[in-house]
Amino acid sequence: MNTVLEGFYGQQWSWEQRRFLIQWLGSLKKLSGADKDLSFQQYCYAPKGDIYLRNSWQKPWPLVQIDEMRGLSELAQQCDVGFSVGFSPVGLFELWVEDVDAAKNALGIKCKEFALLGLSSLGLFFDDMPASDARIAAVQVDICLFIQNLMPELKIYLCPSYYSYDPVLPELFGAMPPSYWQDLGDGLPKTVELFWTGDKVISASYPESSLKAISDIFNRRLTIWDNSCVNDGRLTSNVLPFHTCASLTDIHNNCHVSSFWLNPSNAFSLTLIVILSALREGASGERMSAVLKLLPETLAAFIDVNHSLLAEVGLSSLSDAEIKRLSMELNTIEESINSYNISGLHCEVNVKYLVDAVVSDVQFWLEGGFQFAPDCLT
Repeated sequence: MNTVLEGFYGQQWSWEQRRFLIQWLGSLKKLSGADKDLSFQQYCYAPKGDIYLRNSWQKPWPLVQIDEMRGLSELAQQCDVGFSVGFSPVGLFELWVEDVDAAKNALGIKCKEFALLGLSSLGLFFDDMPASDARIAAVQVDICLFIQNLMPELKIYLCPSYYSYDPVLPELFGAMPPSYWQDLGDGLPKTVELFWTGDKVISASYPESSLKAISDIFNRRLTIWDNSCVNDGRLTSNVLPFHTCASLTDIHNNCHVSSFWLNPSNAFSLTLIVILSALREGASGERMSAVLKLLPETLAAFIDVNHSLLAEVGLSSLSDAEIKRLSMELNTIEESINSYNISGLHCEVNVKYLVDAVVSDVQFWLEGGFQFAPDCLT
């Protein structure tokens, strides 16, 4: 199930933005007609800043947050969009090894919270945690099976502790046990999908040979976790992303991949543009050009003319004069458009909202707002 995953560090989206995204995905899904594989069918709530999904997962969500999340789930159902949650249980491995009964009790309580949310799937994320213990695969399989037994109708997507060939992972989290990938593939039911970010944590492409190699080890098709648009890292926070490295058509045509999860940028408005890019065919530049034709002329012209500065040169290399010019141009972009018909296919979008959001996000970036999140490994 192709998914937009709010799974980044740093600046989080607002509840209003999440609601808008779900409605946006629902509108675009209608356009795909019978070919649902070429749309995003699900939103996954998994911001790294939600402590109740990570370090403090044993504590209950505040009631006001539960209400917001149930509201998202109900809205998603109305829009025919799946609603998922990404769960990163920091410390669960250690607790499981020390006192399995206590671990199961705590995990069971969390699963009761999940059951209140009407989830279409659950992301079980074991990434970004120490993982060099030889027992890690066996315990992760046991945890997954325990959750599946409690919630048998729930689809589970599991992110391994080592989710790429990238050498940065063993450098940060310890050497990978020799048979870790094989043990996961052998121990997990075929219904559980496994994430893969490619040859790197942030991959610029997904070579056929490397996808086949890891797919054979996992003994199942892969779920791609695409980080090509994230901007929460030391280097990526310096630029703004406008398109993915792959399109849904590319993914759909790859026999080693089952679905595509887009982990986008902190800049919410650019995520909307990135989604439009992923839905179109061709190389990244071609898809970007196609998307610009869908946008109001003033907004499209600003992105087209300044794309290199925003997405490649980066903030740290911009002169004060360039920053001032960009800021002034943003302030003059036409803001009077109330609606716009994307590609003539009757998908109405509040373009004033989109234009206002782009102006706000790019201004925020120019002011140094999207800072590197120190806990982000990239």
